[in-house]
Amino acid sequence: MKYFLIFFLLWAGNNFCLAQARQGAVFVTQDTIPSQSLVKVPDTIRTAAIDSSTAKPAITTTQVTQQKKRANWNLINSLLGNHPYFNFLGVPRYEINVERVHQGKEGLFYLLTGVVLYFALIRLLFGKYMN
Repeated sequence: MKYFLIFFLLWAGNNFCLAQARQGAVFVTQDTIPSQSLVKVPDTIRTAAIDSSTAKPAITTTQVTQQKKRANWNLINSLLGNHPYFNFLGVPRYEINVERVHQGKEGLFYLLTGVVLYFALIRLLFGKYMN
């Protein structure tokens, strides 16, 4: 069963690799819709913009983006300003922190870990002598 599974995986992997294009291969496919059957739609924007003397000035995209940015900024300010736990928009508070003196006990930790691993290895190797 084990050899059949290995054979199947190798066979399936080989078949999936064959499905990829070989180097330098060019595949040409036809269009599904011929270009003669497409109907051309008249451009309504050009016909609507012919009479420019009566048209009202349009809002430019930069004005729209500025309005969106302003609205987003106002929303963010209102959310952060009314936060119940954090004072985001208030006066900053300064704290002076005293640096702690490092008491290195890593050596003791590694010594105890090594001793435990040593006794575990001794018990594993010489298990018949210990109950």
